[in-house]
Amino acid sequence: TGRWRGPWTLLCDDESFLRHRTCMRAYAARNIDLWAVPAKFPDLNPIEMYWAWVWHMPRVMYLVDMSQKRPSLRIPVYVARVSRLFRVSRSQRAAAQCAKTLREVCLQVTRDKGAVAGNK
Repeated sequence: TGRWRGPWTLLCDDESFLRHRTCMRAYAARNIDLWAVPAKFPDLNPIEMYWAWVWHMPRVMYLVDMSQKRPSLRIPVYVARVSRLFRVSRSQRAAAQCAKTLREVCLQVTRDKGAVAGNK
C-alpha cells in the first residue's frame, strides 16, 4: 500500500550487517536511507533517548498506582501495559521529539568540541 512507501530513514549505530551489500540493495529498492550515529554515544542517538523514556514511563505508572493504593500488577498485566505504551500517540510524540532534538544535540556537541552534553 502507499502507506508503506518511503522515503524512510533507518537509524543505525554502524552495525556491519546493516551495511551488507544485500541490505543496501534492499534499502535502495524501498527508498530507505541509512542514517548512522556513533556507536555507544547515547547523546547522539535518538533511539537511546526514546528507550530512556520507555523505561521511565512504567515507573511513573507504578508510582501513580501506589499513590492511588491500587493492587500490584501481575506480570501479564504489566507486560500488556508496557506493550500498549508503544501504541499510544504519546509514545509516538515522544519518539518524534527524541528525533527532533538530535539536531540541537549535534550542534551542542560540535560547539563544545566533542564534549558529551552535561559533561564539559
